[in-house]
Amino acid sequence: MLIGPPVLLKPAQAQTTTQKEDRAWLESMMPNRDRGGFPVGKSGQWHPGLHITGFIGSGDNNAVWAIADGAVMYYAEDKGTDLSEHANSNGVVIIRHETQIGSEAEGCIVYYSCYQHLQVINEAIKTAYAKGSPVYRKDLIGHVGNVADNSGIHFEIFCSGANVKKITGRSSGKLNLAKSGRKNIVYGDTHYYIPAGTPLYFQAKAPDYSASTLKNPTPSTTDLYVTIKFEKGEIAISSKLLKDNQYISIPHRAKDSKFYQAYEYKLYNRAVKMGEQYKKIAPSAIYEMLKFGRIIDEVNTQRIGHDIPHWHQIDTPQGLAWVNLNAAPAQGAKPITVFSDGDFPDWADWTLIDDDSIDNGLCDSKIIHSLLYPAGSEKSAAALQRALTDQAVSSKLSKMICKIPSEWDKAKKAVRQQWRKVASPLNPAPLDNSKFQKLMDDLDKACFWQRFVDNNNQFPSACLPTVDNASKAFYQGAITEDVWFFNPREFILHFRKCNWLSEFEFTQLLPRTLKVLYGTQFKTESKSWEAAFSTAKTWTKALCQGFNKYGILHSKGRLAHFIAQTIPETGYLTQLAEPHLQGKEYRPYWGRGIIQLTHLEAYEEYGKFRGIPSAKNAPLGVYAKLGWDPDNLIAKPGVPGPKNKHPSSINNVFGCIDSSGFYWISKKILNFTSMHDLCDRGTSIIDGVKVSKGVNGWVLDPYINGLERRLHALEYCKWILHDAIPPKESVNITFVWRRDSEKEKVTDKNGVEKKKYIETIHSLNLPYILQRP
Repeated sequence: MLIGPPVLLKPAQAQTTTQKEDRAWLESMMPNRDRGGFPVGKSGQWHPGLHITGFIGSGDNNAVWAIADGAVMYYAEDKGTDLSEHANSNGVVIIRHETQIGSEAEGCIVYYSCYQHLQVINEAIKTAYAKGSPVYRKDLIGHVGNVADNSGIHFEIFCSGANVKKITGRSSGKLNLAKSGRKNIVYGDTHYYIPAGTPLYFQAKAPDYSASTLKNPTPSTTDLYVTIKFEKGEIAISSKLLKDNQYISIPHRAKDSKFYQAYEYKLYNRAVKMGEQYKKIAPSAIYEMLKFGRIIDEVNTQRIGHDIPHWHQIDTPQGLAWVNLNAAPAQGAKPITVFSDGDFPDWADWTLIDDDSIDNGLCDSKIIHSLLYPAGSEKSAAALQRALTDQAVSSKLSKMICKIPSEWDKAKKAVRQQWRKVASPLNPAPLDNSKFQKLMDDLDKACFWQRFVDNNNQFPSACLPTVDNASKAFYQGAITEDVWFFNPREFILHFRKCNWLSEFEFTQLLPRTLKVLYGTQFKTESKSWEAAFSTAKTWTKALCQGFNKYGILHSKGRLAHFIAQTIPETGYLTQLAEPHLQGKEYRPYWGRGIIQLTHLEAYEEYGKFRGIPSAKNAPLGVYAKLGWDPDNLIAKPGVPGPKNKHPSSINNVFGCIDSSGFYWISKKILNFTSMHDLCDRGTSIIDGVKVSKGVNGWVLDPYINGLERRLHALEYCKWILHDAIPPKESVNITFVWRRDSEKEKVTDKNGVEKKKYIETIHSLNLPYILQRP
């Protein structure tokens, strides 16, 4: 899923690099507040959206952008709102989004974004609605109007009950802790339920790679809930316990610095070391267990028993303790179970709210009231305001997923607004008949629900034009009375950790045009939507599975760099095997894969990592020394014909992706521990050159093959993935590279003639052309 906020940044501000920075930015844009907050308004009424205000100026400064790809299900223009009467603008756009958060039908979800109180709607949105054509993330929706006497919009995200079950893995209640979470929908942080009775080791000494390294365990006296986050090479571990039906954070203590130094970047090294000790288990399987706490890919990855340890140091009520997260359950104890953010764990404060059966517009949820009005406290407007502005309370409210009716249903508006005419502790200043009628008149202009539902339900299955018929039923988009609302900010923040791509999204990452140096001139090469989408159909699912395992999906910067390197390495994923030229010094270990392995040593290391058994009785020919056939397990060149001298390679899709993931995490360059270490430094042109050098063996800049393609592709991927306001027409990039695509004759100081690349500075103007149908 590719998703961003409805307000974008200037290009120089758009490279948020950590989840903490992401949250700070979005919280400043969509803060918790007592008026216009989620899910309760200042008088105790349901308010299933957020007000985004504080816009100053015009043009891009008060623009609203689509948060994700989709189709317009409804729009209505502002009906000439008289702002002097303190009325809200009533322009509205609703977009239906179809995307993927994982594999199989369960991973195909439909949700909706609603942009209410717009003053101006972009003409392109109206055209897209009329033609039934897609809109894309960062397309201009329109410009803000007036909401609650502020320049801004009311913003909602909602979905059907069927899609809440897909999104969270359940329709009600709490997470089932008796078994580990879903394996087809895995993203973000990893969460562990550690039941009482689990052995804990309170020694200060860090364990080695064996299961029996620590002695004298102490059984845990309480259930513990542990979250592990990887980010930019580091690891963060937090613990909670359940007390009085509330998850309480255990104070954080500094962990063993030596054990955890650059933990994520060195995960490969740890897996290899453990593989040396547990020789029957492939390091690839150990790596997956260390990464996710379990084996996710049960088709291609070796199973792991409880004899392989997974040590971590966690906070407990008694102090820091080591725990083996892959240990067999202690006698009489429950097993440790493992989840991801894709399971919406309770201890991350996610709560499904479905306990208000009275359709009167007021929030009568007992769960929410227990937060707003703790036992013994008054139920008044002042108490409610204190609760809504209390950081701890508002944080919990923001993670609630609420099954409630839309406030924009014209047929029910009078019933749901009657409370405004009645004095109560929460509504001490009721509306008189005149003001109430004014409210009803304004709502008449703003309500849209039934018209939206009628339009939307004409498309109960996929409405995006590129979804094939076999997959249409995966997208359940029909809207009934069973509607669930998310806090829009938390929905966006949560799913920015899920970079699993749909075929429609991945196609857009393959540039329509690239600048290529021929001689001393740059020419433009292009790839059509049809060709790009055909590529996406073959590769997207397997790429997402591999990218997830090897951490490439963990950030948009990593993904942008990887795609930018892939395109010139493989010719848009068509040439994944180097021609078998006998003149190559490393024959027969020619380049294969997405990021191509070359040389016998690289193939041997990959074979050990993956645990590929030696094919003792197979006729391996030139691959006898290696012991397995990379032509079959990775890729081999296609057979040229009279009409096609450069046919596509014949690929083992899993092998092509897995070998490139291995390369990415195992490659050490200068003082960088892996390619991730390089990618996490940023996505500037300078960063792109460094990553390109890492892939090419840290050669001098003029000797980086395909550098112009790599840098153009990187800049293009940033347009798609980052949150910058789109360029108007083009952008310029400047870089040092070779003057001519071929080596030039030069004479050295001794009069000897030789060929070399001559360094020069290039400045390219890249037109803002996106990959679209």
